[in-house]
Amino acid sequence: MSTRFLAAFASSLILCSIPCAALVAQAAPSAAIPAPQRPAPEHFRSVRDALRSEIGNGVVVLLGARKPEDMGAFWQTQDFLYLSGVNEPELAMILRGKDGGGEIDELLAPPFSRFAAQWEGEFLAPGEEAAKRSGFAVVSNARNLTGRLEALFGDKDAKQ
Repeated sequence: MSTRFLAAFASSLILCSIPCAALVAQAAPSAAIPAPQRPAPEHFRSVRDALRSEIGNGVVVLLGARKPEDMGAFWQTQDFLYLSGVNEPELAMILRGKDGGGEIDELLAPPFSRFAAQWEGEFLAPGEEAAKRSGFAVVSNARNLTGRLEALFGDKDAKQ
């Protein structure tokens, strides 16, 4: 082998080892970077309270995202997540201000399913425990959404 080739080869080895040595010489961070903290349910309750104070006698009905049909990753809608802080599928919420005949702060969740919990994990289910965890005043059954809306707005067909 030629001397030029060996000199070039040796210098390339030296140049390759310098970045590796620099990486090894770097000190590890003294403290781990903490994960961002998720706001408490009270924060989301205050956001909903502010919205209810703005709508007066109006009603807000907001549907959360459905489960992806292709078994892909679930992403909650931004509006729903901003108002609820709950990142679970198949939810709805009903909000009504004090001027509308009584304040409503209600999350509607699917009923508990042991089969679904086995494969997908445990999600919120109607009841007091879910209300404590989510910060909503009431968590009721999402299967009764139509009934809740009829109770709030009345049956339009019956009035005609």
